[in-house]
Amino acid sequence: MILSVLHNFGVHYLQQRCSPDTIAVNRMLISESAKSEIGILFYQEGQRKIIHMLSELFEKAMKDSKIKRNKTAVVVSHYIALIESKLLEKCLLGIILKNLLISKS
Repeated sequence: MILSVLHNFGVHYLQQRCSPDTIAVNRMLISESAKSEIGILFYQEGQRKIIHMLSELFEKAMKDSKIKRNKTAVVVSHYIALIESKLLEKCLLGIILKNLLISKS
């Protein structure tokens, strides 16, 4: 079950993160973050909540012996890195278009 939850989450995460609207917002945030705290606000309302939700999921999986026990923060950051694995950067740079990135199954 944990595998299907993680797979579904990963697909939806990339669909959202690589959508044209999200890419446009990320580009704006990167540009404006040097001048204001808008990046911090978006992180707190977005990515931080995702990290918290994933932390709870992985903690439960470790408690239930579904996955090997490790530091939750490390597990979450590795999982997100595996999902994004250069794809998000390519989306931000316009190298990969959303409809080429994820096949609808």
